[in-house]
Amino acid sequence: MSLKKGDERLKVSVEPERLDVGDAEQIAKLMNERYPQMWSGITSDGIASLMSSSYTVWLGIKHVGKLVSFGYHSNS
Repeated sequence: MSLKKGDERLKVSVEPERLDVGDAEQIAKLMNERYPQMWSGITSDGIASLMSSSYTVWLGIKHVGKLVSFGYHSNS
């Protein structure tokens, strides 16, 4: 999904937290579970590599310590 700046209509009921490379495994697992046709080749190492860029910010929502949603924004 992609939004154009100004088209956002967000209602936040749970504050997302900033994710880091320690969350890469959970991100890869969530991607593979939810859309295996597209993301079956993605690994936690690949995610960690993407997260190491100073131009991206990764945010997520966790429920009982488990990542249930995430997103990222790149300024590059």
